[in-house]
Amino acid sequence: MAIGVSMIMPEVLEDVALLVTRSRDLAIGLAALLLSVPPIRNVERTAGAELLRQRLGQARPALIIVDAGAVGSHMPEVLKSIRELSPLTRYLVLGDTVSDVREVQRLVTNGAGAAIVKGADPKQLAGAIERLLTGASVTRPPAAGNESRSQPERGAVPRRAPADD
Repeated sequence: MAIGVSMIMPEVLEDVALLVTRSRDLAIGLAALLLSVPPIRNVERTAGAELLRQRLGQARPALIIVDAGAVGSHMPEVLKSIRELSPLTRYLVLGDTVSDVREVQRLVTNGAGAAIVKGADPKQLAGAIERLLTGASVTRPPAAGNESRSQPERGAVPRRAPADD
């Protein structure tokens, strides 16, 4: 090996989805959905931001779903932790309100994440998860007067995280 040249191992993502929520019912419903979406084979749950950081110190899940209510005002720090500790991991934030979704979309800078309002149609949620796992951008805020749903962005060019060469 030449002097000054280092061998860098690529990050390997696990076939795991990690749920960050305090809601048992939400975790059960999401786990059933996630286990039907390749490449997810295992679903784990953690209850908050600090436990998420600890888990990311041990593993690299393919997908993280964050319940905005579980992290509260710590959302910017949570997203920063995901980007820093597991930059290839995709993430989806389930917002309680349209303003939660808009705030997350403002914070997403690398195309690796998206947000959707809790209670969105299950087909829409499954589609958002599948698009995230394939590297596509997922959502935009709903139009005024339709505050209960987040709509897929039509005609947008998918955003992907930059590749490391």
